[in-house]
Amino acid sequence: YISSIDDSKKLNDMKGPCMIIAASGMCEGGRILHHLKHAIQDPANVIVIVGFIWLAGAIGAAICRRFAGYGARVGVFDKNVEGARKLAAEIKGFASGVDITDYDAVGKEIARFEKECGPTDVLVNNAGWDKFVNFVDTTPDLWEQVIAINLRGPLNMSHFVLKGMVARAHGRVVNIASDA
Repeated sequence: YISSIDDSKKLNDMKGPCMIIAASGMCEGGRILHHLKHAIQDPANVIVIVGFIWLAGAIGAAICRRFAGYGARVGVFDKNVEGARKLAAEIKGFASGVDITDYDAVGKEIARFEKECGPTDVLVNNAGWDKFVNFVDTTPDLWEQVIAINLRGPLNMSHFVLKGMVARAHGRVVNIASDA
């Protein structure tokens, strides 16, 4: 756990893979923006961004555009494959419509992405979902869906990319969450 700005910036000097977890607002002006900028300015980077790609003004799309602007090779991963393809075409990136809740499908897509683009240097887990409803009106099926997307999805993505990051002693995983 890092509580000070100075300690947070020291993460940039760490050798080996590093996982950073923060709320979505931190991407626009907080410490996460600093870590993303530090991690992506190398045009040799290969980056996977997961989620909220297709929504107008969405953080995922903004992150993809920023990474591409630095010259990084960007993987646009979103369950909405048409949205992923549209944005990937715009930024000359790689598109995937993988369902991140499907562990085996994630493994195959990461392998396909890395074969085409190279090993992943940065993973940004930005996918998340909830249904706006009073809790007392929810069901265990809804809870399972929320947990699958918001917890198991990022775990699946991280599990596959971290293997290579650990082997190369290089990489960053940024997990973005919201209280929505």
